[in-house]
Amino acid sequence: MRTPDSGVLEREPELSRIQAALDSAARGEGRVVVIEGRAGIGKTRLVQATRDLAKARGFGRLQAVGDALESAMAWGVVRQMVERSVSRYTGEIRAALLAGPSGDALRALDAAATDPSEAELARTLHSLWWVAVDLSATRPLLITVDDAHWADLSSAQFLVYLSRRIADLPIALVVATRPPAENTGPLAQLSVSRQAERVLPRPLSVTALTDLLTVRSAPAQAVVAAVHAASGGNPFLARVLVDELDALGLPLDVPGTAARVGTLGPSTVFRAALGRLPADAVRLAGAAAVLGVGSDPWQAGAITGLDPAALTVAAEALAAANVLVSDGDHLVFVHPVVREAVLADLGPVARTALHARAAVELAAANAPADRVAAHLAQAPRGTLPEAAGVLRKAAVALLAAGDARTATAHLTRAVDEDPDDPALRAELGRALLRTGEAARARDELRAAAVGLPDAELVARSASATAVATDRVRPSPSWRPRSGPGRPGTGTWGGCTWRRGWR
Repeated sequence: MRTPDSGVLEREPELSRIQAALDSAARGEGRVVVIEGRAGIGKTRLVQATRDLAKARGFGRLQAVGDALESAMAWGVVRQMVERSVSRYTGEIRAALLAGPSGDALRALDAAATDPSEAELARTLHSLWWVAVDLSATRPLLITVDDAHWADLSSAQFLVYLSRRIADLPIALVVATRPPAENTGPLAQLSVSRQAERVLPRPLSVTALTDLLTVRSAPAQAVVAAVHAASGGNPFLARVLVDELDALGLPLDVPGTAARVGTLGPSTVFRAALGRLPADAVRLAGAAAVLGVGSDPWQAGAITGLDPAALTVAAEALAAANVLVSDGDHLVFVHPVVREAVLADLGPVARTALHARAAVELAAANAPADRVAAHLAQAPRGTLPEAAGVLRKAAVALLAAGDARTATAHLTRAVDEDPDDPALRAELGRALLRTGEAARARDELRAAAVGLPDAELVARSASATAVATDRVRPSPSWRPRSGPGRPGTGTWGGCTWRRGWR
């Protein structure tokens, strides 16, 4: 059954629970709703319906969409929320927004990027929480995050932080995500918040799918049954299958069409859809997929080498084929599954080449280091002469945001780009200590000590060695201290060593 006020199929129970959460937030009792389900099940449509319901109730609204590429960018989802709320305004209105809570949020994120300490992370989370409090002071606030499974770690930590302090605030936090791969991490924590409830959209029934297909023509029941079986009741995949039948000239009201449905898998449908597009459109789709959510059309055109006229024609072709939509300044895929299909169609070599071109174009445009680094991490070594410096800068911001693991990956790649920089190895060693990889940290710090023989570095090396020996067998370079001494001491690198010393 189609819900009249939302345009979504067979989602009355889910929308009822979301409406209750909004009503609760309007009374000053904050709620968290986690919409969880596999790709194409209808999470995005529920998020859109939630925003419509909140707008009708007079809520302020912040929104963001997670992205696989941006998952390595510190505070990417939070920045997206704030910048979206500001970017559509100019002049005095924009200045007023930047002088208020939105500006406070951006300043907090800028300050966090300069200090990699865990204490600064805690201060940033608390500052962002106060921004949310200020934004909800005059009217209830809805915060939505779609595709949260691709959110960066620091932003996901903020969502958890907010969820635990939302009970007495007029805020509704609605997060759409695929099921977490593990029962740990921020998204798993978010689902068990005391103010949270999980909404699990179900596959469409045969009756609902009949309603979906009847919009085009009265379908034969055999065709409905075949589409339902092939899609598993997944609304997005069902629409894609019907689009493909239409493109192939197979009528829905002819029972014999049912036999053809079983030969169409989702990947076949996507390849067929791309195969009908002009070559320039396919290239533009690939560039947009690599650039990520809400890509700049001019950057995508530069990566593919399309001039403005060809870019316009290609973008129009993609829109007509229901692959991309344009919101004026950005290219947006109609669904994450479409983007994933485009990336899969590219293949690893083509993807790597596009990431390299993206890194070069973004660096030339003075894009933020974390955005350039996200592409460098997937591009060939030597893509940029200044690659090590860009990766290093992005890693500092990630450490400040509490994402030591991604920072370590960036620094590892930076060392690959410039293996003779001892200071870079020292930073990698310190980052490895944050991730608990003491043995690797010891090796990097020892290598760095050759070029940077300062007391602090040697001390950190000794500390890493002490931690490592609790986990691995002692290094042959260590020997018990000769002569009188405390039990458990020794010498390494010219320094006295004691188990457990930090």
